[in-house]
Amino acid sequence: PISAAMQNFSAGLDLLRAFYSRNSHWLRPHDHNHLRITRIIEAAGLIMGADVAEEFHDFIRSRDMQAGSIIPANTAIQWEKRLNHIKALEGAASD
Repeated sequence: PISAAMQNFSAGLDLLRAFYSRNSHWLRPHDHNHLRITRIIEAAGLIMGADVAEEFHDFIRSRDMQAGSIIPANTAIQWEKRLNHIKALEGAASD
């Protein structure tokens, strides 16, 4: 069974997804939300698992692509690196 803390985190992640769905002010080359997104990907992975982190990552990348790929490549690379790190941690834990 999922713990209350994990349920709350999941609900918070849903709110963040809704926020980033409805707002586009963060879809620009430089925005403080980009670092927040990095932290969200990491927290989602550490708390909920790599699959949840990947879902959020893919959602964010999809929003960027819909907007014309505005996010700088170095930011997207950081998101990908964070996701890959989470996957590696999860893989090492299962060994």
